[in-house]
Parts: sequence; structure tokens; C-alpha cells
Amino acid sequence: MDIDFSGVLVQMGVLFVILVLGFICKRVHITNDAVDKGLSGVVIKVTMPMLIVSSVVNASVLPNTEELLRCFLYCCIVQLLLFALAAAFTKILRVPRGEKGVFCFMIAFANVGFLGIPVVAALFGSDAVIYVAIVNLPFNILAFTLGVRLIISDNSDSPCPKFSVKTLFTPGILASVIAIVFAFLHIQHIPFVGEALSMLGSFSTPGALLVIGSQLGNLTARDMLGTPKIWALCVGRLLLCPLVAYAVMSHFSVSPVVLGVLSVCAAMPAANLASMFCLQYGGNGKLASQGILLSTAASFVTIPIGVVLISFI
Repeated sequence: MDIDFSGVLVQMGVLFVILVLGFICKRVHITNDAVDKGLSGVVIKVTMPMLIVSSVVNASVLPNTEELLRCFLYCCIVQLLLFALAAAFTKILRVPRGEKGVFCFMIAFANVGFLGIPVVAALFGSDAVIYVAIVNLPFNILAFTLGVRLIISDNSDSPCPKFSVKTLFTPGILASVIAIVFAFLHIQHIPFVGEALSMLGSFSTPGALLVIGSQLGNLTARDMLGTPKIWALCVGRLLLCPLVAYAVMSHFSVSPVVLGVLSVCAAMPAANLASMFCLQYGGNGKLASQGILLSTAASFVTIPIGVVLISFI
């Protein structure tokens, strides 16, 4: 895969600077948890969906129907593959009851929607975000079904909720569906609307990174050191997942961009949904918070290294 090494370092360096700025803002009390919650809501519910739709509306070239359908099939394969890997990894490490569900969840489900989109846009260009929109579909379906049951398995007192289609009607997944429909119909270059979507969507990258950096500011020095269990989780989520995804998908007739997007999405840190599901269903919230924050911090080292390694294969 032909990827500019210096370009990757520059892009990840820029993202890291914004992350550090968010960290500093929390430590000097410019931001707080209420600000983080409000800003994350704006990013997740407004600017990120706009970025997804604008990736189609403003795209210079759109993939054809066959490529879109094939990409969706590949995304389903990768997500199921990561779920199987997470179950095996959790069993090998003998993670105890009360932690097994959230541990497995954080390996199986990556932070594709919140961090994956801006990283893919930075590395492959905004046109590639359409592929992340496709990745989001099987991700959300499995996260809100099998994922919820994993979290609940750590808390025997919490009743397992019945699956509802309403849980899938999030701004991110609705935007993904709209983007895919627009791509199938080749709806592009809408006057004024395209520019507005692009302007709003462009805030997703700095907004998401400011929130993540601010959340890192909540960690104590001891928490930042982590535990052997947390670092094992980071190895599984940040290194094993993308390596397995790349190794398997490279045997299919996948275009270099799609292969790169699938591998980078698999290399994202643990999904923020782990923490939210723990709050809602009584899972191990402390483990979820540590896993999310430390894997996010470590990903700024592992992502550029992984991209460079893939470029030489």
C-alpha cells in the first residue's frame, strides 16, 4: 500500500497536539466533565453525522455499487472476526467473572465513530469516510445486541433488555445510511448544502480530540501507569486486532484504500460505548474507563507504526 510515511507522522502529530491541548484544558480547569459531555454530544449528534454525509456529497469520486456491497460484506466479516478474537483473547488471559464481559467488549469494539472517522479522513482523505460509514452499520448492530449482553454478563442483577430497533436509530447510523443511499444514487455536489455539511463536519476532528484529551486529564498518575491486565487489553485492541484484520482481508480482492480503512478502523482504541453501557447496565465502569482512556493514549503511538508497517507489506 502506497502511504506517505512523513505525511502519516505529520497528520498524527497534528492530532496529538490537539489531544494534548484538551488534556491541558482539563488540568487548568478550562474544561470540566459537563463541558466534555456537552461537546461530545455536539460531535456525536451533529458534526460527525455531517462529516459522514459530506464525504459523499462532496466526494470527487464515489465507489460503484458493487464495491459498496463488497465493502459491507468485508466489514461484517471483520467485525465478526474481531468478536471471535476478543472471546479467545479473554479466555487465554483468564479474565475473572465480573470483568470478562467488558474486557471482551473493549477488544471486539473499536472507537470507529468517534476517533476512527477523523483519523481515516486525516490519513486517506475525506472521500474515504464513506467506507467508515459502511463499517458503522455492522458495528452498531452487533454492539447494541451482542455487546450489551456482554456488559450485562458482568452484572447478574441487571436484567437483559429486549432488543429494540429504536436503539439503532442514532445520528451516526442514520447518517451512515443516508451516506450509503446517496452513494448508491450518486447524489453529489448539492449547492450550499455541501459546503455547510463540510464546514460543520470539519469540526469533528478537533472537537473529538479535545474531548478525549480532556477525559485523559481525569486520570491520576497511578491510573496512567495502568495494570498488566489493562496493557494486555491495549495489546489485543491496538495490535492484534488490526494485524488479524489485515492478514485475513489481504487474501480477498480488496482495494488498497478499503484494506487500509478496515485495518485502521480495527486499530482504533476501545469504544466509548463500553463506558456508557456500564453506566446503564451496571457493568465494571472503572475497568471500562481505564481501558478506553489508556488505549486511546497508546493509539497515538501504535496507529502510525501500524500504518507504516502495512505500507511496506
